[in-house]
Amino acid sequence: MLAIVDRALGRLTGRARASLRQVAHRRAVDRTMRALESLDDHGLKDIGLTRSQISSAAHNASEKAQTRGSGCDD
Repeated sequence: MLAIVDRALGRLTGRARASLRQVAHRRAVDRTMRALESLDDHGLKDIGLTRSQISSAAHNASEKAQTRGSGCDD
């Protein structure tokens, strides 16, 4: 399956490839943030995080995802 995806990505222009990577990254970040947000306060304490840290990380990741790939000229 991965080889098929790699071949398909190889046929895309640089800009399209960057766009797909951006979408994949955003989805991975969203899944991770949903998993962290579903933890109760005790679970967060166990892994050494607070709700404000999760919120801040989500905001930073969102900003980074919006700018990722914007400089590609292919």
